[in-house]
Amino acid sequence: MTTKKAKKNKRFRKPKQIAAIDIGSTSARLCVAEMSLDGKMTVLEELVHPVAVGRDTFNRGYITPEVLRALCSIMCKFSGVIKTYQAEELAVATSAMREAENCDLVVDRIRHESGINISVIDAVEESRLTCQVLLPFLELNLSEANGYTLFVDLGGGSTETLLLKGEDIVLANNRRLGTLRLFQNLTRYGDRQMLQESVIRNVVSSTLNHFRDYTISNCVISNSLVEKVLADIDGVEAIEGGLKVPMEAFASVISMVERKSNNEDIALMFGFTQAEVELFMPALATLERLFKTIKPKCFYIAELELMTSVLYDLRMRAWGQNPLLEFSEQVIQSARGLAARFGYDESHSIAVAQMSVALYDYLADYLDLSGKDRLYLEVAGILHDVGMFISDEAHHKHSQYLIEWSEIVGLNREERSLVAMIARYHRKALPNLTHQDFARLPLSDRLRVSKLAAILRVADALDRPHLQVIRNLKADINEKSILITIDGKTDLIVERVAMRSKGSLLCEITGLDIELARKQ
Repeated sequence: MTTKKAKKNKRFRKPKQIAAIDIGSTSARLCVAEMSLDGKMTVLEELVHPVAVGRDTFNRGYITPEVLRALCSIMCKFSGVIKTYQAEELAVATSAMREAENCDLVVDRIRHESGINISVIDAVEESRLTCQVLLPFLELNLSEANGYTLFVDLGGGSTETLLLKGEDIVLANNRRLGTLRLFQNLTRYGDRQMLQESVIRNVVSSTLNHFRDYTISNCVISNSLVEKVLADIDGVEAIEGGLKVPMEAFASVISMVERKSNNEDIALMFGFTQAEVELFMPALATLERLFKTIKPKCFYIAELELMTSVLYDLRMRAWGQNPLLEFSEQVIQSARGLAARFGYDESHSIAVAQMSVALYDYLADYLDLSGKDRLYLEVAGILHDVGMFISDEAHHKHSQYLIEWSEIVGLNREERSLVAMIARYHRKALPNLTHQDFARLPLSDRLRVSKLAAILRVADALDRPHLQVIRNLKADINEKSILITIDGKTDLIVERVAMRSKGSLLCEITGLDIELARKQ
């Protein structure tokens, strides 16, 4: 989706330099690129510095002074390069940084030493960034594939899995167990081989259990070391953005590894450092267990780098676009996939979501709503009744819990909390400072939740019979009321009764009555 504002910016923008920094579990990377007038990016300079952030965090729980000094030194070097190019920067850090007990202190020290502000992103934001480069890969290589596709990103600190139908995200899952973390856990025990098989078997089984209601037809993997090895194996096909790997080729790599007696021999065979072998072996074992369960005829390896997606984010921001809003359709599909997992009333929930955004479009200016508010409201509309999966009684409270603690690709934890609260207030009690979760919000978010929940309550009242009989909703604001006019085969008796209680919050916020009328 390209907005009018973005198109205008696109006509007048100039070539500019952008710089992305990625602090991962084992290294810090910088990529400087030039964005041309037609939107293409040309890499000008890349730097990679090993730094053992993950070894500190996953072993000790915090980043040691030694590693902090190394990070500060690296970031100072990166800052000098960025200033040379006069580039706009965006720096991100993932699980190895965010799980460190002293994360905030480390980020502050780096900012003081180098001037670089690091954004420590959560697992859901990682998923969104990953999808920005994954979806074009799927469009190129699996556009005609049938069934569900399982994507597995084997990182150093975590393993991310996505279930997709075509290019739509159905479900997401992130496990705090990546290849580096797994290796370090195994080194603490005597029989590493037996423990590795046991841990990996349990991890794969529990991950696949998350997708147990779906038949997986295709597999896409992301892991640079596995990709490096398979690229040179007979039968593996190079495709746009990655590899297509027959299971026979993967089995030959397993056989090659099994014939070697120690990690030194494996490192020599594949041209790895010892540290790379320690990451490669858990990744290979995880995939072996995964494929034994799924039994695909082949799988795909995608060349996906967080760095590339960070550059995409910078490009969108340079064009005046909001990356999340550009990703909104995937957020909505992820919400629908989550709702389906909890057995929601699809027709009712989608109708409420659609009427909510229709009302939003008429009322947003009057209520001073903008930006992501429309997306939050639509997601809340889709998920407002998922709490019925637990119990019909007080299901609005159960909905709040399920939304807040589930994964919705594209929404971070704070955003999920907002959506959860909007859904919580779709019925029963109005937002109140005696409610701890609501009271903890800053004033701006309390107002946002109240306004969006008020719209959601009205939309829910309009489908009170759960029959989806209302069409072509329109809202007009006058001095005394908000007049909602609809098409549909209904006498509006049930809807008017429901509106007496459901519409009270919107009346309180606006000082206006709510009137319902059928189109003449």
